[in-house]
This record gives sequence, C-alpha cells and structure tokens, in this order.
Amino acid sequence: MTDSSFSVTNPFSVEARETTFSIMVVSIGMSCFIWQSIESGWMVYKIRKPVHMVVFAQAVLGIIVTFVTLLTSMVDVDCTFRLYFSIIGVNAADIALQAILLWKAFLGNNRSKLVLLIGTIPLLGIVSFIGLNATTGKSNSYFKEGACATDYPTFIVIVKASLDFCSNTFLSACFLFVIYRHYRVLGSSIQRTLIREGLIYCFGVCFSNILTGILLIYRVLGGFTPVIYTIDWYLASYLIIKQLKNSRKVEKEEETEFDEEGMVSDFSHHGQTTFDKERQLSSMPGSPLTDTTMAPNDSYQVR
Repeated sequence: MTDSSFSVTNPFSVEARETTFSIMVVSIGMSCFIWQSIESGWMVYKIRKPVHMVVFAQAVLGIIVTFVTLLTSMVDVDCTFRLYFSIIGVNAADIALQAILLWKAFLGNNRSKLVLLIGTIPLLGIVSFIGLNATTGKSNSYFKEGACATDYPTFIVIVKASLDFCSNTFLSACFLFVIYRHYRVLGSSIQRTLIREGLIYCFGVCFSNILTGILLIYRVLGGFTPVIYTIDWYLASYLIIKQLKNSRKVEKEEETEFDEEGMVSDFSHHGQTTFDKERQLSSMPGSPLTDTTMAPNDSYQVR
C-alpha cells in the first residue's frame, strides 16, 4: 500500500477529519433546522404574519438542503447536483433573512423609503451572485473521503463576503440610529434598548455573516469549507427567530401594562363619578344623605 492510498483510508488523516467534521456540522444543522421549523411553524399558526411565514419557509428549506448534503455520503448522488442545489438554497435563504432584517430596519426608521431602496441593492447583488456561481465563478465538486468536497475560486467568496459586508454595515447603521433615537427621545439606556427591541440578535446575524466570509477566504477546512455557510445559515435563522419571539414578548408586556393602566383609570373614574353623584345628592333638599332619620330610632336624626 502506498503512502497516497494509505492517506485516503487513514481515519486520522487531515482529509478524513475534515470529512467527519463537515458531516457532523451538517447533521447538527439539520437538527437545528427541524427545531426552527417547529418554532417558526407555531408562530405562523398563532400569528399568521408574512414575516413569520418567510422564516418558516427558509427553515424548511434548510432541512431539505442539509438532507440532500447528508444523502451524498450515504447513497450515490451527483456532487454537481448537490453543489448547485446548495448554492441556490443557501443564497435563497440568505435573501430571505436579509430581507427580514431590511424590513425591520425599514419599520424602525419610520418607514423610510431611502432605507428600503439602499437595502434592496445588496439583495439584488445576491441574486446576481447565484448566476455568477454558474458561469464565471463556477466551482468544482467531487467525491472525496465519503463526502462531496468543493474546489471554489477565491474571488467568488470575496464577492459574497463583500455583498454581506455592505448589507450588514448598512443595516447595522440603521439599527444604531434607532438605538440613538430611543436614547435621545426616551432617555433609555443602550443596553435596555438592545435587549427590549431585540436588536442584539440582528447584530449577531451581521457578525456571523462577516466571520463566515473570512473563514471561507482562508479555506480553514479545505474542500469542505463551504459547510460553514450552513453554520452561518442556521445561526442567523436561530437569532432571527429569537428576535421575533422577543418582539412578541415585548408586545404582550406592553398590552398587559396598557390593560392594567386602563383598569386603574376606569376604577379611578368610576370612583370619582360615584363621589360626585353622592355629593350632588347630599346637596338636594330632603335627600336621604342629609335627612338620615333612621326610624324608629329618633336618636339618629340629623338636626
């Protein structure tokens, strides 16, 4: 047995460890997407808002993409098919998640059309990026060590990282402006605003996208480095689901506070109205509140 053949079958070789790690990452990702589908599906059932439907759809897409990736290590599946299926799925989910962040930035900045216009440019760039993957920036996928590895041009990763960086920088600036406005107008602290509005989750998504681009540029896992996109995907999806649940929790708290304030106000108004009526009755001649004779005991008559 030669050294080269031994390196292929050696379970402790670098390639074997990279393959094992990539399969583990995708398996964890599939489990995360299943949980996220349940969580987001329940939110759709309870609330039925378009933004929750988008989150649910991308979580289900995550299950399908990770399942196809795992399938290549168990049955005979064309690695090229797996490659393009993953490219379309990952970038479609990226567009969906970026659109959710853009929508929240749009609402947080008083429905500014300028925010919506500028934020749409990187989304269109991601659509073009999908076409670039199939033409000039075409990657090569091949079966290696029991899984599909990918040889991709570095410039294609730089393009994707640049798109994510531009989008995330713009969205972060929008969210920072929201926090600044809350601090100036409402006098709330930065920490309280971050937690209450759930914007900290949005910053987490931005940081995850940028870190993913850096790791892909340096090819930290060799031909299996693209699985990091899966980590970035389910982490971003998880953070946005948490943000939506946090926003819903805040809305319920505000509704409860409003109801309690309304009850106190109604009680105070009712008490004041009753007191006014009693005072008016007491000023009327022959009123039972002034003529408090309690027959037959004359000792209680008011003179």
